[in-house]
Amino acid sequence: RDLSINIINLNTRSVKELTKLLHHQPAIHPTLLAVITLIGQKETNNALLKQHGMLEYFTTKVLPFYSASHRHCIPNLVILLNSWIVNADDLQFFYQFNGIQCLVFHMKCCMDPNSTKGNTQEALNWEDMLLHGISILYKLSDSKQYHMRMYQDDCLTVLLEALRVLDPLKSMYHLNAFIACVYILRNVTADSIYMRKAILNSDHFLILSHLLSTTSLPVNCLIHLLFLFSTLSRDRDQNGEVDMEYCNLIMNKMFLSVFRPLCKIIQAAPLQKVMDDSQLTVLCLALQTVATLVSTAKQENPLLCIQIEYDLPLENLKSMAKADSKSPYPELANKVLGMVYLMP
Repeated sequence: RDLSINIINLNTRSVKELTKLLHHQPAIHPTLLAVITLIGQKETNNALLKQHGMLEYFTTKVLPFYSASHRHCIPNLVILLNSWIVNADDLQFFYQFNGIQCLVFHMKCCMDPNSTKGNTQEALNWEDMLLHGISILYKLSDSKQYHMRMYQDDCLTVLLEALRVLDPLKSMYHLNAFIACVYILRNVTADSIYMRKAILNSDHFLILSHLLSTTSLPVNCLIHLLFLFSTLSRDRDQNGEVDMEYCNLIMNKMFLSVFRPLCKIIQAAPLQKVMDDSQLTVLCLALQTVATLVSTAKQENPLLCIQIEYDLPLENLKSMAKADSKSPYPELANKVLGMVYLMP
């Protein structure tokens, strides 16, 4: 109430006054964060705030805490940090001063159903914070140097849990956050069988297989999810050698939970119509992952061959194999059929 700040055109002097208040009046941090968030909506103001060290101050002096008063700061704080973390130096600073660990902690808290019980507005604030937190992790995931730290700080669990709570149909922001979660998981697992093992070993892995069976999932979400499963089905390490431990994980955890949903996706393909690019991509990814899983099953667990023949929509696959299409799906369907008919 007593703050006198020109929120239209912030200047150096007013930023210094804000900094003084932040240093000397921690009790009003929630109010200050709300004001700074409002100010920061203007690009020139936001740049000035960052220029005067707000990113460094909040990362080191506010983000690591979770007292009753700090709790009300966190949503606005994460929104601000997301707007300031834009280049390699920002990411390096955030990483160096344990920003990932602190952010993941707050994201876990915001997904706790008891944390905002009975407070609708607070729940909405924390939901916004989750979307912006995912955005920060998305930026970090584009650089391999942060992947191991993200794993150590339990990012994978947080991302899987976020996929459970996010409704991609709620808004474009929620849709983008959902896709970002899957994209991050794809990024960290693409070249690391260690990360793939971590996901398949996680108690939260079944969230992914459940999503694959969700009929209301937007097609762009499904495409990213199928890309992720295509990556997770690869049993070779960086040197191109088969990892037997991971093969067993694929058979005992992944195959049993995703093979049938993948077969249903293949069966649902509208072969009697001209398919658009999205439908073709979904079909090709599902066929490709099924082919990989069948190939692994034949080598590692022949007993699964009975289930494979039972679950696969063989008539649909035969129609696909005969289709006149420039898309790869006839070739992929033929590949799967060849594996089935060559089974012992």
